[in-house]
Amino acid sequence: MSDVFDLLVIGAGMAGTSAANKCAAQGWRVGIVDALPYGGTCALRGCDPKKILRRGAEVIDAARLMNGTGIQENGLSVDWAALMQRKRGFTDGVPKGVEDELTGNGATTFHGHAEFTGPNTLSIDGTTHQAERFLIASGATPKPLTFPGAEHLIDSTQFLDLEELPKRIVFIGGGSSRLSSPTSPPELVRSARSSTTVPGRCANSIPTWWGCWCHGASRRASASSAVPASPRWTPLPPDCRSASTVTA
Repeated sequence: MSDVFDLLVIGAGMAGTSAANKCAAQGWRVGIVDALPYGGTCALRGCDPKKILRRGAEVIDAARLMNGTGIQENGLSVDWAALMQRKRGFTDGVPKGVEDELTGNGATTFHGHAEFTGPNTLSIDGTTHQAERFLIASGATPKPLTFPGAEHLIDSTQFLDLEELPKRIVFIGGGSSRLSSPTSPPELVRSARSSTTVPGRCANSIPTWWGCWCHGASRRASASSAVPASPRWTPLPPDCRSASTVTA
């Protein structure tokens, strides 16, 4: 068994690392663990990389809006591979930077699967650690969708790591990952000259998760496409069925 920590944090995203850094800087004995690279969803698989990708779409959309007023959009296009390379130039260095800050403040970092073995003990890949306090900041647990054809789904993490952009994409859901910005993934895809379809439900009842069904994509997801543990996904009633298709 290791030394006793004042605080053990499970999850190295924004919430977990913020707490760990502040407590360690105050002299607490802090440990933090994550099975995934340090940085969490926002920095590695969500907000920040999406903002990097969407900037290209914003430039093209701005030029299209000015078409006919002295600005010619001819020749403007999205180079998906170059955008992904730029995104990785940002995200690849995040885990080391996050971990370096934690160790610089005196926190002990762990990599692996964490499991409680008692009121004050936590096992990390078979090694037991003890703490007076625990902070669980591990995020949500994914749940697979089960409708016919779900084997073709990929989740938002996989979409933001596609090597090639498919010609046709269906986005499922209207939650924060898809609609948290004026230029969301469907608009980004449209600017890259792909056809996008966004199926909808009733106006005031939009699923909180999005996935995308990529036709002709080089990589296919396993049955790990994510929804919240208690999804609000139900069949579309006849009077609410709708779909919005946008082709650049």
